[in-house]
Amino acid sequence: MKQLHVDSVVKHFFTTKVLSDVYLSCSPGEITGIFGRNGSGKSTLLKIIFGSMPADHAYVKIDGKVYTRRSERPSRIAYLYQDSFIPDHLEVKTVLNLMGLHHLKDHPAVKSILRSTFASISGGEARYLEILFILNRPAPYILLDEPFNGLSPILKDEVKELIRSAAEKGKGIILTDHDYRNVLDIATHKYSMRDGVLKPFKDPEELRLLGYLP
Repeated sequence: MKQLHVDSVVKHFFTTKVLSDVYLSCSPGEITGIFGRNGSGKSTLLKIIFGSMPADHAYVKIDGKVYTRRSERPSRIAYLYQDSFIPDHLEVKTVLNLMGLHHLKDHPAVKSILRSTFASISGGEARYLEILFILNRPAPYILLDEPFNGLSPILKDEVKELIRSAAEKGKGIILTDHDYRNVLDIATHKYSMRDGVLKPFKDPEELRLLGYLP
């Protein structure tokens, strides 16, 4: 069965339990939104799924195969970190070549700035390109940590369309962002994170009861 399946995730930072027996799944075509306050463990969970952070315990299965070695997962999962990951001095064209994304050179958002460095474009443009590049990686599952941060309203709408389009093409996407309205708008599956526990919900009113929304 094609699915990203994560189970029994436990993580402590010293004596504080950040994640408590977390379960999460995401299938191709799904957009899974995770909601929670700062420090609730959302980014920690994404890093553990990707493999860049060790867990006290975690069971990760991707399309029927269990991945016990963290180094194996990046070929199956692409991850957008909260902070920019592309060095400012690199040209857009160079980054496309390094990431094997030559087919994007004629994309409307890319074509006119191929020779521009990331230092010479706005922060919003740079973030948009990072999201575009990550969503076009060959990995079947995508993790997006704060994709809407620093974007103008117009770019936020464009990013939502990028995410929807990627899901329609068969990507399984998990995202978290404090811009909860845009996440609610595109998420097909929704989870709340509180006190290290992840729970599914359907009605946004549940987020108010949890104290996440006013």
